[in-house]
Amino acid sequence: MMRKFTIVLLSALLLTVAAAAQRRVSGTVADADGEPLAGATVTVAEFPSLGTATDAQGRYAIDLPAGGSCSLKASFLGYLDAVRTVAAGKGVRCDFRLQ
Repeated sequence: MMRKFTIVLLSALLLTVAAAAQRRVSGTVADADGEPLAGATVTVAEFPSLGTATDAQGRYAIDLPAGGSCSLKASFLGYLDAVRTVAAGKGVRCDFRLQ
């Protein structure tokens, strides 16, 4: 019984630490005129499988692994991709204007 309790407690602690080690970046993707691009893709260059799509207002939010800076790439069919470097920190905002 004590062993099960210890395993559950350690699992909860590890999940808490992993969640705290992430940082959230949010922002918008728009065209050159400032019109939001719904369905644009924002990915992390260092982790290609980590990405999201913008909502109807061109907004996105993505949780990045802890660490130093990383590069975000915004793309949308018919537009040139844009890349921005995001520094470490909580509550970082990164907006894109695609040409």
